Amino acid sequence: MLRGSYTDYVLNEAAFSYLAEHDMPAQVLSRLAAAKGQCFVDATAWQAELERLGVTAKRHVRLASEAALLGSVMAHGGNPELVILSDDAGQFGVLTHAQCWIHGDRRLERLNAFNDQYQQAQDGVRKQLWDYYDELKAYRAAPDPAKKADLSARFDTIFTTTTNFTTINEVLHGIHEEKDEFLRVLERPEVPLHNNVAEGDLRE
Repeated sequence: MLRGSYTDYVLNEAAFSYLAEHDMPAQVLSRLAAAKGQCFVDATAWQAELERLGVTAKRHVRLASEAALLGSVMAHGGNPELVILSDDAGQFGVLTHAQCWIHGDRRLERLNAFNDQYQQAQDGVRKQLWDYYDELKAYRAAPDPAKKADLSARFDTIFTTTTNFTTINEVLHGIHEEKDEFLRVLERPEVPLHNNVAEGDLRE
C-alpha cells in the first residue's frame, strides 16, 4: 500500500537496516550484500534474485522481501517519520511505529486467572490501563506539553507494577519495554490510540 503503483524491490540502506533490526542471520546478510544497491523491477525478478543468491528458507525470504519492499518505499520518497500504527506483529515495526492500546490490553485480557486472587489482580491492572487510556484520549483531544512528563511517569508506575500473578507481571514488563511506541501520541497527537477501525474495514 505504501508503494502505491510501484512494483519494484530495492536493496538500499533502509532495507539493510530493517534486516539488522529483525535479526537476519549474518550468513544470509552476506549473500544479500552482493546485491546491495540494486533495484528489481517486480516480484518475479526479485524471487529470481533470491534463488540466485541461495536465499530460500521461508523466514529468510519473508524478511528479505519485507526489507526490499521498505527499501522501495524509501527509494520513492517515503517519509521515515511516517507513523505506522499496529498491533505487535513484527512486520509492521517499520518507520516510526506506534502500538495499539486495544491490542495491548488483549495481552492482559487473554490471561487465565485461575483463582480469585489472580482475577482481582488482573481486573485491577486492566482498570488502571483503561483509566490511563482515558487520560491519553483527553491529551490527544487537547495536547498540553506540560502534561507529557506526568503522563510518562504514570506509564512507568502502572507498567512496573508487581502483582502476585507472575504472568501479569511479565506482560506488564513487555508493555513497559515498548513505552515509546505506546506513548507515540505524546509527540504526535494526530496518531490514533488504536487500529481497530482499520482492522474492521479490512475484514469487511
